[in-house]
Amino acid sequence: MNHDIMIDSPGGYLKLSGAGSQRYLEVSTGSNAFFYRNIGLKYGDIAMNALGMYSLASIGREGQAVFTSLTAPNYLLRKRGAGCAWDPVKGIKSNIESIDLCPWKSDMEICADALWDSCFEKLLGTGVDVQNLLATPEGRAIVQEMMRQIYLGLGNSYFMLAHFGKHELIEESDDNGWWQTKSTVEDWINFKGNQEVCMGIYSYVDMLKRENHPNYNVEIKKSDVSGDEYIGDARALIDLVISSAPHEFGLINRTNIAQGKYPVIKVTYGIFNRLNQQNTIQCFCENPIAFKAYMTGVAEEFNITPTSLMYKGYVIVLDDAQATFDDKVGVITHRVLLGANGVFGIAYDTAQLAQFNGLGLRMVQHLDAPFQGKIYLSTAGKIGTTILDKSLVVNASLILTPQA
Repeated sequence: MNHDIMIDSPGGYLKLSGAGSQRYLEVSTGSNAFFYRNIGLKYGDIAMNALGMYSLASIGREGQAVFTSLTAPNYLLRKRGAGCAWDPVKGIKSNIESIDLCPWKSDMEICADALWDSCFEKLLGTGVDVQNLLATPEGRAIVQEMMRQIYLGLGNSYFMLAHFGKHELIEESDDNGWWQTKSTVEDWINFKGNQEVCMGIYSYVDMLKRENHPNYNVEIKKSDVSGDEYIGDARALIDLVISSAPHEFGLINRTNIAQGKYPVIKVTYGIFNRLNQQNTIQCFCENPIAFKAYMTGVAEEFNITPTSLMYKGYVIVLDDAQATFDDKVGVITHRVLLGANGVFGIAYDTAQLAQFNGLGLRMVQHLDAPFQGKIYLSTAGKIGTTILDKSLVVNASLILTPQA
């Protein structure tokens, strides 16, 4: 007989559907969202795109993503000739960037014996129900917490893949053992597997730097850094990045600033802290906004928060993603990254990017032998990333490795 069971909990529900010994589980989105806002640590929500740096494309069953844009025609005027003369000038051109998508999958399982022989076992059922996490209200609550953590882990895994997939430093760290200072063997193996799927955005940036593209190879001097601290002139470094933008990119930025649309520059911790220090105004008695920012860490008027500040019309944003990657591979990166709105393309094969809503996760529980109540979880998809216009990015970076 088919049956549906609704398990209510504060902020959401856990729904079981199925027949006989097989059950399908569904966790409410509202419950998960509540959990993430209050407890979970998210690396970054690509779908939210708060900084406007991503162009997102859903491609359905297509095996390739195509990003297109139109360029404005230039220099269309000519000297007047004969009255019936026709001398057309080629006008609008299209820019086409096509990328192949990389398939990924995720397989997981949950077994009740993880709670056996501990104080948690008394939360499970008696007899054969000790194998079934869903046999008691307490067990069902534990499963719901597990699902919240799994949703968060899937979203974070997707974020790291989209940004640092196939980065060359992963292989170097693996060969030299740099990762051993921060990670266990199991964690490192899982991280490597996660990052093998596809090239990430920062991986493209650093590849273009290695290829000596001028706007990706702005210098950060070794004499200006001390470990993870930046001891040089952060203002001068930001100015150098801004001035290193190709002509049309610089013109776009200046026009946007004049219209109140502030371009975004992502910087690593040492540079952000140094710039914040240099921007501190000492005479707070004459500047109440600066005093508020200094005392509370926030000033809405100037987009100042603990992770952002303003400088010459640019929003300087703390780059937590780079810090997370560095901590995993065992290096220190100093970086300033200026990108135009929507310049980083991310393509996927689902109707929407449910980064922190399970990425299409399917779950099934088997109570019969030989599965003994085990819960299986699986999902799959495709992802592709690219830089849509190589001239609309400026990168300055310096990577310190343990052997440097």
